[in-house]
Amino acid sequence: MGTSPFSHERVYAALTAPPTPAGQRPDAPSWWEASVVVITAVAAAACAVLLYSLTPPAAMVWLLAASGWLLLVLGAVWLVLTIVGWVRFRAWKLSSIAVVVVAATVVLAGMSVPFTVGFAMSRSSLAEVAEDCAAPGGGRIGVYVFEGLEAADGGCLIYVEGGVVDQVGFAYLPDGAPRLGPPAGEQEIGYAELDGDWYTFLRRF
Repeated sequence: MGTSPFSHERVYAALTAPPTPAGQRPDAPSWWEASVVVITAVAAAACAVLLYSLTPPAAMVWLLAASGWLLLVLGAVWLVLTIVGWVRFRAWKLSSIAVVVVAATVVLAGMSVPFTVGFAMSRSSLAEVAEDCAAPGGGRIGVYVFEGLEAADGGCLIYVEGGVVDQVGFAYLPDGAPRLGPPAGEQEIGYAELDGDWYTFLRRF
């Protein structure tokens, strides 16, 4: 069996290798470059999952937590590789790609871009369901996981996966929401304006 690129032996060897002539640095070895590429690719996938978890009105917590923990683990490995790459080989450009990916993810999440894009991509599918307030043929409506619906307040409530205990979703209310704000109590519904006749809602458990 070959030695893992993340093994203690390789990291130690890279840090303790004899110095090269003054002013010179050896090229980064293939194991280092391959390791950084793998870490960056997995981090990008984790960031994509994290952004997807933010598409509903309330985050899909289990996906958010799983991708967050994975990014923490990857960050620790990335830090070791980056230190080795800089100290021994003055190599940093390849490992900086992961920083750009994570930073872009943070900005997109902070600006609620996943939710905005998710609703825009799913609006026509949501409208088809809301027109007759009838369940769709499959388990998804656009990018959302469908969890149920009901006619209420002169419109249609479409429940999607998201949140922890409380239920969340989209409400199509041509006559407007009966009230805006958080739920008044248990089993009550709170509405928030979204766009036109569309609202997001949260039903308190």
